[in-house]
Amino acid sequence: MVALRKFDDVDWRAIEKAMNELEARLPVKFVIPSDLKKLVEQRRLRRYQSAKKHYTHQDFKPDTWDMGEEANAVLPREEPEMVAEA
Repeated sequence: MVALRKFDDVDWRAIEKAMNELEARLPVKFVIPSDLKKLVEQRRLRRYQSAKKHYTHQDFKPDTWDMGEEANAVLPREEPEMVAEA
């Protein structure tokens, strides 16, 4: 694989998913160097730590999350949801 630009841990997750899909469908196996895995994990940790510092005064409101019709149906809601039809 050749990267045409610098990629981050989010890009790497997409690459991992694509490789897993190919491994599931084709008789191939991708071997990732442990040094690369370690770098990606360190980058994920740094991004997580910076996000914890950046989002300190945000309201954490799981009741506003859209988790799909089945999950939303069992969650108690304070206000009825308005769903826009496309």
